[in-house]
Amino acid sequence: MSAQRESEHNTDRFYFRVARRFIDAYFSNIHTIQPLFEEEVFLDRCEDLWFDGPGKPPLSFVALYFAVLSLGSLVMPGSEGWEVAGADRFTWSRKLFQKTQSIVTELGTATDLEMVQCFYLMSKICQHELNPHISYLYSGQAARTALAIGINRRPVSPESADPRTSTTASQTWWAVYCLDIQTSFALGRPDSLGPDEYHTQVLPGATLQQSPPSLLQVVPCMVELSRIMRKVSLELYTQEWEMAEKLHRAKALDVVLENWLQHLPPHYRAEHQSSSDQSLKPSRRANYVKKQSVVLRLRYLNLRMLIHGVFMTDAEATRSDGNTCLRKCQCQCMRTAEDTIDLMYETFRCDDFFQTWWYNATYTLFAVSTLLAAVFHRLPRTRQGLESHFTHIDRAIEVLQAMDECLVVRNSIIIIKRTLTRAKGVPQPAMTAHQSISTVDGIVDNALRPSASSEHRQGSAGLDALSQPQALVRGPEEDVNDIDWLTAYTFDDGQQALFWTEWANELDSLGT
Repeated sequence: MSAQRESEHNTDRFYFRVARRFIDAYFSNIHTIQPLFEEEVFLDRCEDLWFDGPGKPPLSFVALYFAVLSLGSLVMPGSEGWEVAGADRFTWSRKLFQKTQSIVTELGTATDLEMVQCFYLMSKICQHELNPHISYLYSGQAARTALAIGINRRPVSPESADPRTSTTASQTWWAVYCLDIQTSFALGRPDSLGPDEYHTQVLPGATLQQSPPSLLQVVPCMVELSRIMRKVSLELYTQEWEMAEKLHRAKALDVVLENWLQHLPPHYRAEHQSSSDQSLKPSRRANYVKKQSVVLRLRYLNLRMLIHGVFMTDAEATRSDGNTCLRKCQCQCMRTAEDTIDLMYETFRCDDFFQTWWYNATYTLFAVSTLLAAVFHRLPRTRQGLESHFTHIDRAIEVLQAMDECLVVRNSIIIIKRTLTRAKGVPQPAMTAHQSISTVDGIVDNALRPSASSEHRQGSAGLDALSQPQALVRGPEEDVNDIDWLTAYTFDDGQQALFWTEWANELDSLGT
């Protein structure tokens, strides 16, 4: 990097006074879910920047450096309204993101490993800023750049100095692979990866059996789940199917997903999360295992909702009261939505770091939308099931209120409160005093009843443990009637506003 170029980006020695805090926040949180590179190697290169070392990293690394800082500042745990050097997390993140963008623009068509990693992190930043359109754009750029330099493939001669042989190359490729599928699936768009037969890169962590578990053991779990996600998209959502075929496909995909869950390493499964006979030292050393386990479980629940959610608002489905298989799918979707909210709530109650992973809001919003759809389409067939839905929607609002530093989340709370008030006015068969419950309808009650093996269904105890949640107003719409909830979107990015306004319109249309 030339002296002139370095001086242009050398702002206060690359924000040295705050950089380490943001870097630590990144490596202790987001990095543990999808490891991208080695922390010590990255810090060594940072020191060359800070202290004018002999390494002289290329400009693409400087762009990557600012991207790490941007994401770290965004997800750094801290109390509401915290400031670092006079600025809040969103101000810092956007300032550092703009630095990254300016360098990327200056570099033009540069293609190296650091650029792949930089685009990946820019996508993650947009994902946590709840800007899915731009996240999809950057994940596609990361994928195309990775394919251009060939890190998706294992080199023919492992003995060579080919950069594809490095662990960092394989970690980077599979991180990009998972993110591109995730962002494309969330928007119902094609990914940029091509057939899996092209991708022969080594899968890190696939053969590791260490105790305590290795950080990299999460990678093959994430990759396999991403493949199932892509399978769900292609086999269930890309075209219209007759009801019988749709039910068959959903059942088959659910079996595949359950098989994935059963074959997770034992330390990621729920029944192994609260062993009382472990000493404090190993549990501290493997702290990242809990983060990985929660995210794997959350993504599993979200995908299960999507498999069965195809039957929640289908016109034919809502008329087919006598179809037992269809009712089971609807019940699975409703129960999984409640399990998602319970998992989010219990994790928020115990772990403050999770409250700054802003993308969690989308999982919560999808679960809430599912339950509201069920209410508007009169799917709960028992009073217990209906009341359980309302209880979980209330709980979801508390989860979102713990993240209300984010503008999108604040506006989403307004939308959900308004829609919930309207949902409570919908006449429900479950509330009819002397309604007889058929065998098919009884499935709902059984499916929604708390499972004895579920560690996340903890009742209503501890509701006050979140960060001072405001009580949800039940009854008249006095707190939401005076808000123009669609014009409340004043985001900086038009695509972001468009996405969430469309979501609001779709949620609103459920009650019409």
